[in-house]
Amino acid sequence: MPTCEPVDLTFFDSAPQRFEQSWDVPRPAETFFADDLVADALHWCRGLRLDWRSPAPYGVGAKRHVSLLGLMRADEHFFLWEEGRRFAFHFTRVNLPIFTSFAEYYEVEPTGPDSCRFTWKVAVAPSPLGRPGGPLNALLIGRLFKDTTRYVAGLTR
Repeated sequence: MPTCEPVDLTFFDSAPQRFEQSWDVPRPAETFFADDLVADALHWCRGLRLDWRSPAPYGVGAKRHVSLLGLMRADEHFFLWEEGRRFAFHFTRVNLPIFTSFAEYYEVEPTGPDSCRFTWKVAVAPSPLGRPGGPLNALLIGRLFKDTTRYVAGLTR
């Protein structure tokens, strides 16, 4: 698989393509972080499969494998981890040579004893081969955000 360049938090402000959305979630921050973002990560996103390659407990240096629609496969490296609050990772390898860098950032902030705000950021630097696919990136990430909106709306308040 082709390799991707590592990034840091500044990439979320400087990447050529950036996507961000936040949701008000009717669950305690600790529960949402542990259950929905780590243990059964993004289980509501159609076509997305995530498999931890590192043993729990997870943290900086953890590895995970992702498959999107069975077509794109990538290895992820976690470079930020603040338990119960936020984490970020970047791709180290991806089977399609369409990114030079790809990263995601997740943050969960308590808004009350039984609620939180979830922010999801995606940052992309497409390769020359991947540049024409910018609209497709927006469509796919938009679909993941839409699945998240649907999931959050279905949670009991």
